[in-house]
Amino acid sequence: MVKFRTTFEIPQSEKKISLNDKIISIGSCFAENISKKLEYFGYNVINNPFGIIYNPLSVCNSLNHLVNNKSFTEKDLHKHNEIWHSWDHHSRFSSKDIDSALENMNEASKKASTQLKNADWLIITLGSSFTFYLKNENKIVNNCHKHPADKFTREMSTPEKMLKAFESVLPKLSSETKIILTISPVRYIRDGFPENQSSKARLFYLKDLLKEKYKEHLFYFPSYELMMDDLRDYRFYNEDMLHPNDQAIDYIWQKFSEAVTRQEDKAIIQRVDKLRKNLGHRALFPNSEAHKLLVKKTNEELTELKKILPHLSAKISTEITTSDS
Repeated sequence: MVKFRTTFEIPQSEKKISLNDKIISIGSCFAENISKKLEYFGYNVINNPFGIIYNPLSVCNSLNHLVNNKSFTEKDLHKHNEIWHSWDHHSRFSSKDIDSALENMNEASKKASTQLKNADWLIITLGSSFTFYLKNENKIVNNCHKHPADKFTREMSTPEKMLKAFESVLPKLSSETKIILTISPVRYIRDGFPENQSSKARLFYLKDLLKEKYKEHLFYFPSYELMMDDLRDYRFYNEDMLHPNDQAIDYIWQKFSEAVTRQEDKAIIQRVDKLRKNLGHRALFPNSEAHKLLVKKTNEELTELKKILPHLSAKISTEITTSDS
């Protein structure tokens, strides 16, 4: 039979993620895609407590902050265009009110620090080798917050420098923490097409160095390869022709779940999926007996699932009101 696409086998992770495992996910925008899937299906995951991070040096900086349980203060923030920002955070944490900004940053950091301390899994998604620095301070910047470009210097980090950054933080993690490493399939063409390729190449070399050094704890999942060598078609991209669309994300998630999650959790995952669909249901006739029965059964199922997955309580308990309207 003639083949019209290239496919490949993905190795199975020796250890598998279970629904009650503690997971931290950190990295690029593709980390958000995977984390949303994990959270949707009932996994205990905290995603990007500093917001989206693209490069390995910023990832390691953020992990060090979590390991050290750093609290952010006024001196860590700066004001630009009437908004308070942190160089260590995505703009989703920024605010006109400095106290509100600090509260959001410290609340997210505190939760993630607690989760990381006893984490079963750390998922790291690397997007780019390019790192931005504040010129005057030589400080690594996670987000430029629309400051003028001449305020920063940009460097394509060497694999050796990026490895050294990981060596400064990974040994501080629990010996029980397993690492899933993946490289984002998103292309960053604002750097230029050749530069994007060079940047990704350095990440792949870094991946090999990390796999060799932390072989007992690290599993590599080929997100980039699935997009580029398996799907390999613009119909799997969003309109910007750079980011994977929902169909591609679903496909990569399917491969991810097959490689790293426990198959024996499937029955519970299906129950969580059905519950979420019921919670999202908008009734045409909310006062009908049929809808009242659906709400009753959904509430009962939510109560039962919370007994199995205690972390669901904070994640979806507020959603039940949308079905009971």
